[in-house]
Amino acid sequence: MGKEIENKWYYFSIITLSIYFIIRVLNESKILHVFPLDYTNDYASHIAKLFFLDKCGLFDLCPYWYNGVDVFSMYPPGWFIFTLPIYYLTNNLLYSTFISEMILFFISLLIINYFGKKLDISFAKRLGFFVLFSFNAMSIGNYVRLGRLPEMFSWVNFLVFAFLMLYFLKKRLDWRFIFISIFYALIVISHQTTAIVSSVLFLSLFLAKRGKEKMIVIASAALALALSSWWWIEYLMNVGDGSALTYVLSNWLLDFKTLLYENIAAIILPLASLALFYFYIRDKSKEERLFFIPIVAIIILVMTRLIVFIPLFNYVYTDPYMYFILFFALYFMTKTRLPRLLYALAVTSLVLVPIASIAVNEVHTPYLPNYGERQKNAVEIVDYIEGRFFIDSYENYETYSELLEDKDALFAKAFYALAATKGKNGAGGWNEQFVSKEYNRLVNSRLVTRDCDKMKNDLNTLNVTEVIVFDEDCIAVKKCGLNEKKRIGDACLYEMDSK
Repeated sequence: MGKEIENKWYYFSIITLSIYFIIRVLNESKILHVFPLDYTNDYASHIAKLFFLDKCGLFDLCPYWYNGVDVFSMYPPGWFIFTLPIYYLTNNLLYSTFISEMILFFISLLIINYFGKKLDISFAKRLGFFVLFSFNAMSIGNYVRLGRLPEMFSWVNFLVFAFLMLYFLKKRLDWRFIFISIFYALIVISHQTTAIVSSVLFLSLFLAKRGKEKMIVIASAALALALSSWWWIEYLMNVGDGSALTYVLSNWLLDFKTLLYENIAAIILPLASLALFYFYIRDKSKEERLFFIPIVAIIILVMTRLIVFIPLFNYVYTDPYMYFILFFALYFMTKTRLPRLLYALAVTSLVLVPIASIAVNEVHTPYLPNYGERQKNAVEIVDYIEGRFFIDSYENYETYSELLEDKDALFAKAFYALAATKGKNGAGGWNEQFVSKEYNRLVNSRLVTRDCDKMKNDLNTLNVTEVIVFDEDCIAVKKCGLNEKKRIGDACLYEMDSK
């Protein structure tokens, strides 16, 4: 018959991962006072977009990036709409971002606790489910350190969506089924990749249901698309203008050189989830077996890397697949009786996984640094920008890890985000998919190393009137006839000759 994992084995994971989560949050709370400018962060991008939503609205041209861009016609607005009321209350972009993140963690706990009760999962296992899903190495890296909050918001909505699917698997569909449409619509307007992966669950429930209930599932999916159509229609109309469709992100699953930890996990987790599923499904009904066919198919396709050949799904990068698989692996583990060997492996994993997770974070996920001297100088010079500017913060690093070790390195994308929140217009921005690859090539080039005529021509092409450079580049730019406007330490602000 096998043995179910006892509650006591979850407490080590709960305690160790919770303590580590607190340590990392305390470090990341620096963003309450300091705008992040280091290379290991997405916070800057989302803080700027929250500012854009307030200043420019949803579908109006915003002048602060890329010579003007309609940000939310190509970027899902879900998290920003969720966080905007917090910004209205605090009138502080940094406070709003941090508070929103902590609220999302708390909401995740409430969701897992509520539905865990409905699905007869014990309190210790519900708490373990939450901690293992929300405080693992991937979540600490993505949410606490990088600040991928739109993606986090989509997975919080996924929790409700997926739990409702599991709940209604064994129940007749009633009026409450409309919440599946509502939460899938929220996923759609929050993150495209989560929406693609989540859509599989409509097929799952369609296969499991009979007769008229199949039509209800189809109607629910149609309603979800209708509820979110105010955004995705706008997105489809505009996405071709940028370069988003040129990136096949599932290829990250094949990159064992730069994404070693992620890709090792993307083999181990699918294998573990398939083993748990085998013992979970043995005594289940035909309907339940049908329900899990699409889910298991996704797990196998990811594990074998065949997912890179599946249209639409090959636009999804590794992490969304990992969260999707992790959710069901945790569900199987809390509901399955295991044979002796697999039981021993599962219990051991509840001790080793938290240790490995923390170790990976300590090695792979840097803490938020304080400003270096260059970053301080750059922040001060922002106030003197009056026209559309270009920043050349090129550093001669041989490797990416060498760049990360330099606490004084200035991330140009983050600087464009900071300047935007101060009302300054930049030739560049954060999201490269908003513009063409040719524009990206130019705005990310090291212009000051070229001859003067070529540099001026490229700056004119970018519609730039002011340039920020550092160190010896200040001399090079001055020799090309640009006028020095302000110098602070190694940072120089030059303006193009108006003649």
